[in-house]
Amino acid sequence: MISNLSGAGVTVPGGFATTAHAYREFLSHEGLNERINATLARLDVDDVKALAEAGRNIRQWVIDTPLPHV
Repeated sequence: MISNLSGAGVTVPGGFATTAHAYREFLSHEGLNERINATLARLDVDDVKALAEAGRNIRQWVIDTPLPHV
C-alpha cells in the first residue's frame, strides 16, 4: 500500500510498518512492557518535566531494545 502511495506521488515518510502482534511481541521482549507500565503507573501527569523525562526514557528503551529472534 505504501509503495502504491509513493508511486502515485504522495509523500511518504521513511520508516516501516509492523503488525500489532509483532509490536506486542517486541514490547514483551526483555521486560520492556513491564518497565513502560511501571513508569506510567507512577507518573504524575500534571508534572510536565516528569512527562518529558518519562517520554525520553521510554523512547530510549525502545531504541535500545534489540528485536527478538523468532
